[in-house]
Amino acid sequence: MRRKRALRDLEPEERVLLVARRHPLSLLRTLLPPLLLLVVLALVAAILRTLGLSALGPVIGGLFALGLPWLVWTWADWRADFLALTTRRVLWVQRTPFLREHRWEAPLSSIQNVAAISGGPVEHLLRCADLVLDTTSRGVVRLHSLRRAAVVAGAIVDAQGYAERSTTRLRRLRTELGLSPEHMATPPERLGVRVWRRHLWLLAKSILPPIMVLTVAGLLAALLDLRIIMLVAGTVALLWGIWVVDDWRNDEIVATADRILQTSRRPLTLHEETWQAQLDKVQDISYAIPNPLAHLLDYGTVTVKTAGDGVDFEMDGLPNPRAISAELNHRLQIRRGHRERALLREVEETVHAVLQARGL
Repeated sequence: MRRKRALRDLEPEERVLLVARRHPLSLLRTLLPPLLLLVVLALVAAILRTLGLSALGPVIGGLFALGLPWLVWTWADWRADFLALTTRRVLWVQRTPFLREHRWEAPLSSIQNVAAISGGPVEHLLRCADLVLDTTSRGVVRLHSLRRAAVVAGAIVDAQGYAERSTTRLRRLRTELGLSPEHMATPPERLGVRVWRRHLWLLAKSILPPIMVLTVAGLLAALLDLRIIMLVAGTVALLWGIWVVDDWRNDEIVATADRILQTSRRPLTLHEETWQAQLDKVQDISYAIPNPLAHLLDYGTVTVKTAGDGVDFEMDGLPNPRAISAELNHRLQIRRGHRERALLREVEETVHAVLQARGL
């Protein structure tokens, strides 16, 4: 009921696509103080009863009675916050029961890019992450501890693509003329998914220390005739090398027909960041080759800028940055050209229908 009241100003053609709440992990964190208070009070009451100090029982009971409402209020405070994604905007409603209420919203057109950032292995395992929205109106907005934030981020990007395919005015006009309200344009040129990772030279540099540890340990083991040194050092070097390779593999850029994604994830999911933006939101794609060695080995930094002032995409150490930049620009131009052609076809069909309706 409260959620319906918060969304009562939806426009006639606006639909709710998704509702997300804070993760139960955030509820558990806020419930710890009242739970600890109740446990301590229960222990104190048991000790006092054992010692025969029953006169203090009413005081403990009163404190216990205060702890229960605190517990209920904490749950209600967690339950009252939610994010709603509609066909036109993102809304964030934050309430403190009986005290205050705050609602923030951003049109889909003002959101430049979206990221889901988890803080550690527990959050990643439980799919609890912060949702970061880069907007033109409010800058970077961070919503903490959302359930399935990566799914929400993808849904926002998908909703942007849907909302921008046609305008409300054009749909209404086509409906009045008896035309299909939704113009299904032909799909853009079929482009496969491309994935890029950092240059192998960076992997080689990172894996050099464990190799050196293994080499030094081997020399010491040979000189001192201690096989245990070689065994321990070999185990450490092997685990270190696996960590380095996995860390290198987990950083990647993914380009699809309509968006760019960048994922950075630490081994064992100690930290993960996912950045994604529609190609339509991209303002500039550039690259830089920083030094002579980078020129020799052909690696550099690719930067993708959107209209927002906050989080932009940047990954260094990418192989053949010229080719990556050219590929991303190619996909961007195809996307823009497809949208322009689709809009022209839609306008031409509408104008033709208007002329026919007027007998011209």
